Amino acid sequence: MNNHSLELEAQRRQLQALYQADEYLHRHLELDQVLQALVDVVTDILGADKAAVMVWNPAQERLIVRAARGFSAPSLARMSFRPGEGVAGRVFLNGETITVEDLRHDPSVAHAIAAEEGICSLISVPILINDQVYGVFGMNYCQPRTFSAEDRRLFAALAQRAGQAIQNAHLYEQSKQAAALTERQRLARDLHDSVTQALYSLTLLAEAGKRQAQTGNLERVQEHMDQLGSIAQQALKEMRLLVYQLRPLALEQEGLVVALQQRLDAVEKRAGVRATIEVTGAIHLPSAIEDELYRIAMEALNNSLKHAAASAVTVRIRTQADEFVMEIEDNGRGIDPSRLGRGGVGVGSMQERTTHLGGTFSIHSPPHGGTCVQVVLNIAMYKEDGSL
Repeated sequence: MNNHSLELEAQRRQLQALYQADEYLHRHLELDQVLQALVDVVTDILGADKAAVMVWNPAQERLIVRAARGFSAPSLARMSFRPGEGVAGRVFLNGETITVEDLRHDPSVAHAIAAEEGICSLISVPILINDQVYGVFGMNYCQPRTFSAEDRRLFAALAQRAGQAIQNAHLYEQSKQAAALTERQRLARDLHDSVTQALYSLTLLAEAGKRQAQTGNLERVQEHMDQLGSIAQQALKEMRLLVYQLRPLALEQEGLVVALQQRLDAVEKRAGVRATIEVTGAIHLPSAIEDELYRIAMEALNNSLKHAAASAVTVRIRTQADEFVMEIEDNGRGIDPSRLGRGGVGVGSMQERTTHLGGTFSIHSPPHGGTCVQVVLNIAMYKEDGSL
């Protein structure tokens, strides 16, 4: 094979590596997943023995390891550099790629770590976001290696793609925070409206009861007191479920089933509703999917508690092969079919979330009473980050 053919073959391999890198990096939305994908690309596709991504930590005023592969835990614990310190610090400070083909002849290398890890050669590339150095991407080899101009261009292109993927991850995080803020603001408005209405009703009933007491009409006083108690209980019920929605910590820490069980214990059971959850099969879903399912379940449970006057509610979750089914069924007064047609009682929200998940939504309310909300998903079509 002549030099021209060798050059074309090298270019083909580089393009293939970049295409694979793009697929790896943009498969994920969470920042830590993107950074880990970057080091996996280098070790799996481009043949490095060890790789690490270091990012600037303003609180520590140092570069710290955010993702790595191939390094021992003691080495990772010691990998922290100030600007200008070590190879990574120099790359961060100057924004230029540095290659070291023989570590024995470069005094700026952290030789203790390199010796323990058996590193002979390395290349460190800056990761730029909006023309600012975000971090340093280091690739390490345990056999001597010469880095050509093509190698430097390849790794620089890879770092550029990593920067784009990191930007996307930041935008995704910002969108999640904005969505969370919007949800909290909506809940705060609901809580304010609910409390205001309840307090206004209680005030009117108290004044009416006082007037009846002054005239000696004790029967009417008793009626007003009964109404006061009923409204106060309903207000307490609504406040409890609204406040609970502000802090579904169990969803993030323990997963969907535990979060739903805690919701039933904290709200439905304390409101005197017989609440049970039935689970069939193992539940292994991406966190983004569980979050959407939790919101759907909350909408259905809130409807049952606030509108249906149900005395019992059951949440059923089952998986079989690639199918996931969640049902929320109550024994309440049911839903007027005309309200379903107009998208009332939160049906539009539940349906929209289910459509976003690529699933099928249905709601049944037979004439004799009761309501069953059902969500069916094909879980085989989801990627690790929950996207379709």
